[in-house]
Amino acid sequence: MNYDSSYTALQDWLPKSKQFYQSNRNYDLTGKQTTSRLSSAISSGILSESEVISSLYAFGITNSSNKFLEEVFWRIYFRGYFETHPTIWSTYKSQLAIDQTELSSNNYQNAINANTGITCFDDWVSDLIENGYLHNHSRMWFASIWIFTLNLSWQKGAEFFMKYLYDGDAASNTLSWRWVAGLQTKGKHYIAQGWNIAKFTKNKYKDVNLNEDAAP
Repeated sequence: MNYDSSYTALQDWLPKSKQFYQSNRNYDLTGKQTTSRLSSAISSGILSESEVISSLYAFGITNSSNKFLEEVFWRIYFRGYFETHPTIWSTYKSQLAIDQTELSSNNYQNAINANTGITCFDDWVSDLIENGYLHNHSRMWFASIWIFTLNLSWQKGAEFFMKYLYDGDAASNTLSWRWVAGLQTKGKHYIAQGWNIAKFTKNKYKDVNLNEDAAP
């Protein structure tokens, strides 16, 4: 991956950043690219958020309601929030060092070895380890199942993502896991639901039995 190939990928994506992304961004479908896949270039600094925004503007996308543009701004917000709240990272790292009991638990070992019996989750673990990538929506489902169905700590989940994601970004990853857990926005957490997973995988995964009533 270099600047030329990343810039070309950005330019190729621009036509899809209008209506296509709006309509397809939540679908995780085998063999179909429904997101830009630019995250690794941005996380590594090959492309900057400002360059992506400038390219969008030059292409005629200036409306703040454009979903792709919103996602770029979310990255900027997460980065800024992370920088101005440094205790989030230090507390997260401290907790990882303190809590080692989970490493030997059956739930944790089953989770990281794709052996939970939750087919979609186990497939995502395998994809993550083998390919270093998960669709954005699947990352949210994954984190919710990890926390609320498997009863594992969000910190170990965030660590697992950073170990394998080739587009791993400390700010976006840490704050996203906190948001799913209900720590980032008070009283607001994300619960993965079976109908949602079925809908946005076009029934690849259906009748998924999850804890859908968990509190933040």
